[in-house]
Amino acid sequence: MKTTLISQKLKTLACSLALLSGATLSHAQTLTMLADNWAPFTDQEGATPGYMTEIAKAVIAKAGYSVKYELIPWTRAVADVKAGKADLLLAVLDSQVKEEGLIECAEPFAYTTMDFFTVKSSSWEFKGVSSLDGQSLGVIQDYVYGDEMDNYIKKYSKDESKVSFSTGEIPIETSIKKLVAGRITLLLDDRSVVMLHAKTLGMADKIRFAGSSGKPLPVYLAVSPKLANAAEVAAKISDTLKEFKKTPEYAQILAKYNITPVQ
Repeated sequence: MKTTLISQKLKTLACSLALLSGATLSHAQTLTMLADNWAPFTDQEGATPGYMTEIAKAVIAKAGYSVKYELIPWTRAVADVKAGKADLLLAVLDSQVKEEGLIECAEPFAYTTMDFFTVKSSSWEFKGVSSLDGQSLGVIQDYVYGDEMDNYIKKYSKDESKVSFSTGEIPIETSIKKLVAGRITLLLDDRSVVMLHAKTLGMADKIRFAGSSGKPLPVYLAVSPKLANAAEVAAKISDTLKEFKKTPEYAQILAKYNITPVQ
């Protein structure tokens, strides 16, 4: 009789634990992650949503959270995460994290280069900020490009003859069109981003690489300071990313986009 009662109690306890476990899993914290169209880093949902997007989704899930991914213009994405209307900002540089008061996931998700492009017929080459004299530079509104170029852009932000800003759903494509049309003489962005979108527009043969500013910069995922457990989320995602980078799944994502990891 005692054996039967004990057995029944153990079964009841096991069921309770199973239900509790199921409830915990089904109520995992859902985080809203924002990015803009910066392919191949971040892109719209589909077969190729961007390698940073794929890595972030995998890491967030492994860290124990659910994620809702949205692609919106960058200026609004930054403002929404800063204000707590969304939880995560994907593909942001360290200087912007600090400037906006966000919480950084310390482990970088990727690296970006700051590359100049001109039209094919130009022979201009970047040789420091002084070589920008007499040029019209195309950049994206509220992007950051490293200290050297950020200082230059800030200095001439009100002078459209020197700095021209692009906005919208896919601002890099607007900048490429401006360059080819002669509305600007230089374009600054990551080489992989520029070439991918130039190919999409059928304009890859109309532009040329003209040098880089500085060294590759780490790109991060940042957490809204308004999220109650922001520090915990940032630390957990960062730690999980470190381990994820050792897995075949991580290598497969990079290979899918022909990306070589920066050491």
